[in-house]
Amino acid sequence: IIPQAVSVRYGLAIGARCAPFVLGLMYLFAPIAYPIAKLLDYVLGENEGHTYKKAELKSFLQFHRTGEEPLRDEEISILNGVLELNTKNVEAIMTPIQDVVTLSSDTILDHTAVDAILSSGYSRFPVHEPGNPLSFQGLLLIKKLLVYDPSRALPVSAFKLSILPEAHPSINCFQALDYFQTGRAHLLLISRTPGIAGGVIGLITLEDIIEEIISEEIVDETDRYEDNQSKRRAKRLTTAAVMRGIVERERSLSRVSSGERRPLLRDTPLMSCTPRSEYSYLIDVPHYDALRSQSPKS
Repeated sequence: IIPQAVSVRYGLAIGARCAPFVLGLMYLFAPIAYPIAKLLDYVLGENEGHTYKKAELKSFLQFHRTGEEPLRDEEISILNGVLELNTKNVEAIMTPIQDVVTLSSDTILDHTAVDAILSSGYSRFPVHEPGNPLSFQGLLLIKKLLVYDPSRALPVSAFKLSILPEAHPSINCFQALDYFQTGRAHLLLISRTPGIAGGVIGLITLEDIIEEIISEEIVDETDRYEDNQSKRRAKRLTTAAVMRGIVERERSLSRVSSGERRPLLRDTPLMSCTPRSEYSYLIDVPHYDALRSQSPKS
């Protein structure tokens, strides 16, 4: 028991010191061992090594919660999430189409419509044909409205729409991730009849795939729900463990003097939801060292 315990703890060091001795034995007994090895390969077949199923790998991860270099619960969750991507269909994690915010191609983008779009917090809007909410034409990127004057009151169809791909609900999350990695789109419609209008049942984004990988819901500044399927209200955690090493700074625009701000878009009418401002301003925050290498006080 004692030699085994010592070898387990100092296996690399012992192996390095014994390597010359073992190598000498290999050369010494090679005339006998080599023919026997070839005979065994012929009779029993070559050793292909031992592989593990995904369920076995997940079980092994649980053993690494303790030890010299234990894995954090978050690390184990991420590894488990990656192992499940290939067996989980996108239909299981998609947002139902009835919960998706869409635009009709004949929607007039006046001040009211632009304010509603910006206040929604979304950066992409699927665009469908007028009167047919299940026949989509493309994707409207909100960044294309940065230099748009809402007083022109143009319809959505006047803007160049981005590609809006469709996929069958039977594809797995890894297939969706592979497509997102091409950079062609970060949003995918799930349809029972891809390429044919009327079969759309949901929508999946790159964020949905990332959430499956980390096995947690991502809540941004504008999210109202943690999960669009269960409708759980969003909770923003600010515990000590989460906030360690992070500094948040927030400054009100009304309290900043004119010398500390400059227009983000010059000579361009504002599309913001705040009617009191004429321009959207970029606030200059002085540079500072957020953290230094100090251990946090208990």
